[in-house]
Order: sequence, then structure tokens, then C-alpha cells
Amino acid sequence: QQGALTTLASRLVTVATHSERVVATGRPPVPSQKLRHRERARRADAVARGKAEGKSEEQVLRELGVLSQAEMVAQAKVELENVEVAVTRWLDLAVRGCLYPGAGFAKVAMGLRWLGILSSFFTPGRPAQSPESSMVPFEVAALGAPNFGRGQLPAQGSGVTADEIVTVLTQVLIDDPFDANRAGAFELLTSWPLVRAEDGGAAQRWASQLLGRALHLIGSTRAGESESGALIIRWLFRKFVVLQGVRLGIDSDDEQVDAANMDVPCDVLFARGLLARISRCRMAAESNLLDAAQHSPLHGLLTAVQYVVAEIDFASSEVQAHAGLWREWLAALAQESIDVTRVVLSVLTSASPEGNIPASYREMEDTIDGIIRAAGAIEISDAASDISSDDEGGAGNEPAGPRQQVILSYCWRAVKEVSGVLAVVATCPPGSDQSDESQSALIDSELVSRIGGLLHTLLTSIRHRGAFSAVHPAFARVCGRMFSSADVELNRRVSEWLDQCVDIATICRVSVTRRSAGWPLCLLATLTCDKLATQALLPRAMDKLFALASDLQTDSE
Repeated sequence: QQGALTTLASRLVTVATHSERVVATGRPPVPSQKLRHRERARRADAVARGKAEGKSEEQVLRELGVLSQAEMVAQAKVELENVEVAVTRWLDLAVRGCLYPGAGFAKVAMGLRWLGILSSFFTPGRPAQSPESSMVPFEVAALGAPNFGRGQLPAQGSGVTADEIVTVLTQVLIDDPFDANRAGAFELLTSWPLVRAEDGGAAQRWASQLLGRALHLIGSTRAGESESGALIIRWLFRKFVVLQGVRLGIDSDDEQVDAANMDVPCDVLFARGLLARISRCRMAAESNLLDAAQHSPLHGLLTAVQYVVAEIDFASSEVQAHAGLWREWLAALAQESIDVTRVVLSVLTSASPEGNIPASYREMEDTIDGIIRAAGAIEISDAASDISSDDEGGAGNEPAGPRQQVILSYCWRAVKEVSGVLAVVATCPPGSDQSDESQSALIDSELVSRIGGLLHTLLTSIRHRGAFSAVHPAFARVCGRMFSSADVELNRRVSEWLDQCVDIATICRVSVTRRSAGWPLCLLATLTCDKLATQALLPRAMDKLFALASDLQTDSE
């Protein structure tokens, strides 16, 4: 169905292009030479037959459908109006007929696809996809830049406006529970044209209100809501902060209100606000892990700052002009991420982080209960009284399971997002080990090595499957950055990690259960992080593994 709609939109563009050409020139589109000769011969034969029948030449041409210049231009104008009406009705059906609050998944998905097709063909200033035309012949006002100073949406009886479309898309991004629909809405918002409005204050007020909703969402314990908030922050940072230079404060008491900070670039100020929020949530986790897991989750903020780093063009002249500020912020972000891992690592490295009941259940329970007791969140009796009350069916004590699950979910989500943040910090900005004199280095090779070492530690020590599975892609990305570096020390560390993985398998220091499941992922990351790494390291690793297999076969015989 999407292919049919795309074909229909392309056909509308073609019809409108031809009609616009007729209106502008007063002549029909010029066909090929072969068609001109064929048409001329057909017309001459028809005129000859008509005159033999007593008809005038004008009557014969009208019967053939040949119009006068005035009639041809009038017909072309009608066709243009009909195409515009069709696009407007299609737009109304996509926005108001599918993207209304409470619409089901299928309707929202179809509305987003329709809107995507329309915007790709009829957005003002964007080249059309139709091969017959390089530019849209007319502009659809509703597909242009929104007017944030309007204040309210138009009545339902009037036509759809750009303000309404942008508002509806942000609402889908915030409220829709399905990842596919949120991704589609974000893609449309990202490609939507925004121009610097004459009333900059109205745009800033609108963006500030939307930012407030996004900050509320990233503080949610639900993954879908925090992801929606992070995507809204990413869009605001790209469209308003970077492209339009709008100064948006992350907090109501943000330092941007101070006149002394007016010289700080708006993108640096925005990034500092996110980092300050992460720091406050991390300190809350250090003082009371259970309370932080319930009221100050970190994963939404970490996802948002990861998106922000990915959106920054570190090679641009604007960023390079303030290289010192960005270098300071990146170092602080990396240190803050490392501090977060220190807070949550003790939970994820316990004997049974998933809350199962193996032989070492008491070890896991004592570890988490000790964290809760140290945080002062609740009073926990000693182990003997807990077991006694459970056996007697006492209802006075709160079960430990829910507390452990809340803390565990908080910890593994934090590690998942921290790994992504560390990966973008190590790979996106230009480093001191990369030979490019045209750019100022924003991170040094020592920080890259430190990040790689921390991710290696997380991958090989965490026993929670969801956590170390999330660390693996980040570690592989950093390994690729280190192996392709001009710094010999960074290259050597990747080879050392590979040798360590093979040696541990050789001396059988770890079991083959899930407690050592991070080691195979570590081996996979070092071997597949880069094509050159695979060519250089895989033969040596295979030789050692074949030798180990041969030794095992000899011992068994």
C-alpha cells in the first residue's frame, strides 16, 4: 500500500508540473520528435477527412481534443487547483483522521507513512522525487515551517497547518507506546523544515514548555517514557539549540539566567545542564540506592546525553572555537559515567543478580540488604529472623524480593546507558592520537584507554545477562577505535585483552555457566571490532584454540 501511495504522489507531482509549465509558457509540453511527427500526420489526416465531410478545421481540431491557448491555460489552472485540493484532503486525512489521541497502532503507523510521503514530495524548497520534475511546482503551506507565535491550533473545520502537524508529531513521540511509531514521528520531526522565526521569544517559549515535558519523561522509571523524553531532548537540541541558537535551560534555576554566563555558547550551556542533572542523580544513588531507583532514575538522562553527544559536530568551526569548554565537559561526563558504574557495580557482580535462588542465594541477599541498610532506606532484621518469619508466614515484614528487583533494574539500566555514553565519548570527538592538524583534540588517548579498560572490566565481571549483553556493543565500538588509533599503546591493549580471553579459557579459571558469559563476548568484540583487527588477531587466536583442543583430545585418550 505504501508503494501505491508513493506512486500516486509521484503522479500528482507530474500532473502539477505539466500544468504549471502550461500556465507559465502558454504552450503544452514539447513531446519527442517522433511523437511530434506522428501527431502532425494524424492531425493532417483528420483535417483532410473533416473537410471532405464539410467540417471546418476548428471543428475537427476540437473533436481531436486540441484546445486553444486560453482554454489550455484555463484547464491547466484547474488541474493545479485540483491537485492542491487532493493533497490538502490527503493531509487532513493523515493528520486528523489517523494521528488523533487514542488512535490504534495501525492508524498511527499509516498516518505517519502518509505524512512522510506527502512531506517528501510537497515540502516547500525540497526537490521532488518525481523524475519529471526537479522541484515541487507549488507549495503546501501546511508542510512548511510552523509559526510558534500562533498560540493555539486552528479549528477543526479549517485546513491543517504546520503548527498542528508539529504538535501532533511531538504528541505521538511522547504518548505512543510503540517504538516503531515513536521512531517514525522522530524521523519526520527531524526532517521537518524549521526557520528562524521573527518572534524568537515565541519559539523559545514553545521549546521550553516541550523541554519541561521531556525532562519529566526522562525521570520516569518506565523505559518507553524515558526513551520518548530522550528523543524529544535530542530533537530540541538539534533543531533549536544548534541550528537556531535558542538558549534552553535544563533547570528552572539554571545558570543561564546569570549574566556572567551569557558568553557561554547555548549548546555548551544545554550540555552542562544535562551533566548537572546526572551528577545530582548519581549523588542521590550514593546516599540512598533504593530511593534513587524509585525517584531519581538515571537511564533516561544517560540516554539523552548520549543522543546529545552524537548530535554534536565536533569538526565544525563553532565547536572548535570553544574546544576548551567542550574538552572540559567531555572529561567531566566521562568521570561522571565512571562514578555511576562504581555505585551500581556491586549489585551486578553479586553471585545471583537476577534474583534466582542458587546455592549462593544468601550471599546475594546479604549484599543487597547491606546496600539498603547502608543507605538508611529501611530497617532490616538479621538473617535468622527473616528466615523464621518467612517460615511462620509472618505478614509483618516486607518481602525482600521487590526491593531487590527495583534496585537491580535500576542498576542494569544505568550500566547499559553508561556504556553507550562512554562509547560515544571515546569515539565521536577527535582525540590526541588521531593525526588531524585541522582539528583540536578534545579527548586524550589516556581517557580512551581508561574507558576501554572500564568497559572490559564491566563485560568480564558483571553476572547479569542483560547488563553485560548491553556492554558488549559499546566495548566492540571502543575496541575498533583503539585498534585503528595511531597510538601503539592503544593497539597493544586490544591484543592483550584477546590474549587474556584465550589464556583464561586455556587454564580453565572460569566456569562455562552464565557467570562467565561475558568472556565470550569479550573475545568476540576484540576479534570483530575492525576488519584489520580480524585479519591481524584471528589467526593467532585460532592457533591457540586449536592447540587447546588438541591437548584436550590427547588428555581424554
